[in-house]
Amino acid sequence: MKRYSDKIIEQGTDSCRVYALPTAAPGIVTFRGSLLTLPDLRADQDLVQDVVASVLDKGTRGRDQFEIAELLDNLGAQISFYSSGLRVGFRGKCLSKDIEPVMTLVAEQLREPALEDVEVEKARTRLIASAQRSLESTSDQASSALSREIFPSDHPNYSMAPADVISFFESVDGEQSRRFHDVHFGSRTLNTVFVGDVDSDALNEIVPALFNDWDVDDRQEMFSAGHRAPSGGLSFVSMPDKPNAHVSLGHGLDIRREDPRFVPLYIANYVLGGNFSARLMSRVRDELGLTYGIHSSIADVTPEYDGLWEVGVTLSTENLEDGIEATRSELQRFVDDGITEEELDEKKTTITGSFLVGLATTGGLARALLGNVERRLGVDYLDRFPKEVMACTLDDANEAVRQLLRPNKLHVAVAGARSPELIPESE
Repeated sequence: MKRYSDKIIEQGTDSCRVYALPTAAPGIVTFRGSLLTLPDLRADQDLVQDVVASVLDKGTRGRDQFEIAELLDNLGAQISFYSSGLRVGFRGKCLSKDIEPVMTLVAEQLREPALEDVEVEKARTRLIASAQRSLESTSDQASSALSREIFPSDHPNYSMAPADVISFFESVDGEQSRRFHDVHFGSRTLNTVFVGDVDSDALNEIVPALFNDWDVDDRQEMFSAGHRAPSGGLSFVSMPDKPNAHVSLGHGLDIRREDPRFVPLYIANYVLGGNFSARLMSRVRDELGLTYGIHSSIADVTPEYDGLWEVGVTLSTENLEDGIEATRSELQRFVDDGITEEELDEKKTTITGSFLVGLATTGGLARALLGNVERRLGVDYLDRFPKEVMACTLDDANEAVRQLLRPNKLHVAVAGARSPELIPESE
């Protein structure tokens, strides 16, 4: 079987990389891309970036949003934009023959957005509404409270309280958005991925020509990369009208994405709380009947900064103490006893199967390839990841767990009607 990496053609320049992956999709191209914007997190510029990204499709200096919509409709093409931490991204689909006009439009929207005051105001309103919904979500409130205990305020994984997010968005205006675009947007590190019926030589002529002269300020990374040392503790967000509480337990991880322990830890965590057949669901939900849902994740681990281990569980007010204690007991047993060979084999099969299913579409391939490029894993990681998973041994998984997870150091964040009557253990 031919490997994906044997078919990927990597071209472009140092500041504008072009990745083409031919597949059996006659006449169709799916594309994705992202550029490194490096917002100053000390000034909460990631929220300004959210505003800017949400109005990139609302007109340029040369075309209003209705002209753009008509052009895309005539071409049968799709383009959308998104904000993601230290980056702004785009994605879309078009006919192969239309890749030049579509990418020309993408470049125009990225380089010369109108960012009109009226559209910025609409974007602020939408983002405020989203933050207001988070105010009513016990899971959002608990998870964001946990992040504020684990990470300093200028870390990419730090989450402002929803009320503070609303207050900040209320102050963002068009001038601030335009200034952010002028300073942070440019082809410092622009990665573009094309999957489907692609002509790599044509792409290598089209894409760099659209972006190579796009200068950007020589900015440095302006954020904290590490987490606070885990020390336990309890945070409580009062939500008196909620019948159920959400509890987030977690701590930061001393690991980056390239660390060889990441994949073993990821697999072991899947045994713990990755799906409905995981240990936490079997024990806390099925056997004890204390919750409808519980999960565990190894989240936001990147080459640039630390991620976290987070366990989330929804509990009734009556089961709050028992549910937290049962969860913590199961986490300690997981670290002390490790996983079994049978559990390891089952989850390795599940993870690789899910990964390969995700590559069954051009959209899935484009998303995975761009993610690998952003994480500096290389274009061959589409082929290597399943092999790394299957090569993981029981010793690899259990040793990663013992080295990196500290159940006795978990911070506990609760959002609900009352605070639990317990003090989290810590050593």
